[in-house]
Amino acid sequence: MVVPDGALYSDLERWRKGPATPSGRNLEKALHRAAEIGGVGLGALDLDSHVPHRRVVDLARYGMAARAQALRRHGDARKLATLLATVTYLEAKSIDDCLELLDLLMVTELIGKAESATDKERARRHPRLAKHSARLAAAVEVLFEVTAFGEELSLEQVWESIEAIVPRQQLREAVEAVSDMVPPPDADADAEMRARLSERIATVAPFMKILTEVIAFGATPEAEAVLAAMRTVPRLLDRRTKVGVADIDPALLTGSWKSLVLPKSGGVDRNAYVFCVLTAFHRHLKRREVYAEASARWRDPRAQLLAGEKWKAKKGPALTDLELPEDSPDVLLAVLPARGAPVQDRLGRAGPARHRVDAASAAALGTDPAGGRRAYRRRAAGQVTPPASGQPWPLRPPRRADLRGPHRRA
Repeated sequence: MVVPDGALYSDLERWRKGPATPSGRNLEKALHRAAEIGGVGLGALDLDSHVPHRRVVDLARYGMAARAQALRRHGDARKLATLLATVTYLEAKSIDDCLELLDLLMVTELIGKAESATDKERARRHPRLAKHSARLAAAVEVLFEVTAFGEELSLEQVWESIEAIVPRQQLREAVEAVSDMVPPPDADADAEMRARLSERIATVAPFMKILTEVIAFGATPEAEAVLAAMRTVPRLLDRRTKVGVADIDPALLTGSWKSLVLPKSGGVDRNAYVFCVLTAFHRHLKRREVYAEASARWRDPRAQLLAGEKWKAKKGPALTDLELPEDSPDVLLAVLPARGAPVQDRLGRAGPARHRVDAASAAALGTDPAGGRRAYRRRAAGQVTPPASGQPWPLRPPRRADLRGPHRRA
């Protein structure tokens, strides 16, 4: 809480406010902030076993919002407890901030801008591509016409018929232009976007050198290869010599990444390989197949499942409440849908009364219950035919006067 000499803010104030704008430089700053907070070592303490979790949350919330002058006025015990809870919370939050910045950077700055630039380039080339494609189509149409007569024609006669429509020189220019603008038949639609993405290596190189060093990642079996490749990227970026095939994982090269990383000229395109690994890492991170163990938002969802002694203590009451047998998983999977249907039905009827419309009225109007208010307005405007005999109209939305009752003031 003390402002160091030559600084404008204390360490606590600087830790509480991290970078927010997605950029490569800000992500690098956020990683240094996370490393600095994690270097304190308070995240390894098991506070929940000694202090109620709610109390720790309240102290951390107060420590994140209170001014440094207010914190210094407290006694030593309260001050130490507040700082301990706040720094413990900041250790997870700083990692969350880093991964959220990475997500925003990938979606908006890198992939988003590469896709936008690709679309603009395709729109710019479209008139030229359309002109040359029309010439090729006219030449092929003439070829079909002259061969449809069934007569034996020499090659010179065929060319005379084609050149009467499109000169040979223009036809040659059209073939070259279309070959340059249209990707090969075996290329995917993302080839051009990925090539543009590989040009942004200067944006990602600084933070990729320290990302896996600052944040401890884990992975499911499906993403272990991607995480292993991500950990080798810093060594490839620092390497002064050329990267060979033995230095990369060829199994990760799918689609157009294969031709970008392994060009026909030979060797390995290091920039393309870095982005190939980074995009795969980001995709698995969004699915939580790659997770940060110390994070609050990006952690492993399976870590919240009960296991061991905790599961043994809760297993009996849970199976009893759900009326499930203590048998094999196949039996549970067969019984669970039938047991869960009544619960789901009760939950569907447990909403607020003002949002309920009976099924008969909804069927008569041809709308779902959630559209009851809209259906009532249509009925009032005369746009809906009355329901069948014996079927009620849907409940109209309650008015404020109805809620006051008959004893409201005049």
